[in-house]
Amino acid sequence: MLWLSKVYGIPAGMYASQVWGSVYLSEGSEFGSQLQKRHLCSLRRILGVKNSTTNWAVFRECGQEPLQFFWFRASIRFFNSMLDSNSETLRRVLKADLHLASFDSSCWSAQVSNAFINGLQSSAMFKQEMLRATQVPMQEFICDLRFRHLKVWREADLVGNCLVTNRGFKGSGPLQSCALCLCFCICLCQPPELPLPLQLLWSPC
Repeated sequence: MLWLSKVYGIPAGMYASQVWGSVYLSEGSEFGSQLQKRHLCSLRRILGVKNSTTNWAVFRECGQEPLQFFWFRASIRFFNSMLDSNSETLRRVLKADLHLASFDSSCWSAQVSNAFINGLQSSAMFKQEMLRATQVPMQEFICDLRFRHLKVWREADLVGNCLVTNRGFKGSGPLQSCALCLCFCICLCQPPELPLPLQLLWSPC
């Protein structure tokens, strides 16, 4: 079922996303689309977990990326292909939209270029190349985008290591893994009141 979801569901969710998906490309907008919410709902049903299961944990268990990853990648490929297009009209429209991006944040070029700003290591270079109407290097961009999506797990790992250190857990193995999972769930869910055992275990780093 997961294979079918990846082979058929994701391509269907990418249909024309190069045009309408630009509003969901910024860091923090991964789960803003109704399409992404429905995708997550189907993954939860496949796994047989509750609706309260955290989004990133579902993706990790399924070995899948958020739809934002595919939308962003498709948008940059679309941009690069427009630069190489044989149509003079298309190239002029793209250059006009790039010029419009300097004073209108709602245009396509502005939305895509602003999505580079947060979370990407080479964000300034990617944005500069796009606004200059030059090719964005796809391989570097895809690696950088994956790095951004793994940010939540790097942060969970740091908090987990701090929790292990503060509470005196030694070594690695099931105990440390359990502590990492526990602190990750606490950081993402942030319930208003934790049960007493968790309150005793958890302390800020």
